[in-house]
Amino acid sequence: MKVFKVCEEKQIPVTSHCGGVRTHPSKDVIKVDYLDSSFKLKSKTIHLKNSRKSGNDFSKYFIRPEHWERVLQKYPNLKINIAHLGDNNEWRNYRKGDTNGTVERTFQLIKNQKHVFADLSYFFYTKANVKAIYRELKSDLELQSKIMYGSDFYMCQIEKGEMNEYYEYIVDTFQKKMNLYDQVFIKNAIDFLS
Repeated sequence: MKVFKVCEEKQIPVTSHCGGVRTHPSKDVIKVDYLDSSFKLKSKTIHLKNSRKSGNDFSKYFIRPEHWERVLQKYPNLKINIAHLGDNNEWRNYRKGDTNGTVERTFQLIKNQKHVFADLSYFFYTKANVKAIYRELKSDLELQSKIMYGSDFYMCQIEKGEMNEYYEYIVDTFQKKMNLYDQVFIKNAIDFLS
């Protein structure tokens, strides 16, 4: 946890993977340090079932946005970017009305914490997801100032193949509201990094 103290003191922004279950450890048993409810540093061993195959247990313990809440209570000026803002499946669920999934929980963390941002990398390769985030950002000024573009192009190409049509669609969609385009594609990244 000392790393977060240093990052907060030196104003070094942190980016954390969040969303999807493809991230996984190389072992099924790992020792972790964490803050308990009274902010005491504790250690425990976690046995991850089938983590190297599906990543589900790893996701449960390590890449959910709510895991940052306790860290942010202790280090309230720590700047964090919640990378990906969910994956394609999580966005599909969100578009169908899931109000307790990764996307909604990330939105809530962003709204509740002054220095939390998110980026649009990876999930941004489907038109349905582009439309959904554009609708959210158009109507929510708080999210507009904290969501930034991220590419993850190589992952998108693995999922989708040729991406030119989607890049053009993203630009065309966001340029409908030029100030939103500038905010998401330029200004928010500068704010996060400064």
